Amino acid sequence: MGIKSPIDNYKIALLLQYFNSVDSSYSYQEIMMLFGYTFEQIDNLITYLIDEDLILLKEYLKVSDKGKNYLDNYNLLNVEFEIEETTDDIFTEERISFEDIYIPKKFEKKYKK
Repeated sequence: MGIKSPIDNYKIALLLQYFNSVDSSYSYQEIMMLFGYTFEQIDNLITYLIDEDLILLKEYLKVSDKGKNYLDNYNLLNVEFEIEETTDDIFTEERISFEDIYIPKKFEKKYKK
């Protein structure tokens, strides 16, 4: 695969950060859904990461020290990958009219100045 562009570096950093955050609870299906990759793309990228010693296969895939240095170079080492389930929080208790302004719950937490 060889790193050819900033996009390749971005993909590598994202996937490393994902593995670093979720530890052993990763899922190929989740990676496909979150990043929009096909199974073949994921497989090729993971093979590349293993070949470059950025991740190791010890019982499960984990980020190596070299991979952690890679993340640290992008200031992503201590960033947590979090999937927030919000579907329960988007519904209101009562019906509102079309003239009312709808402000989603937790809106102020997501868009602070």
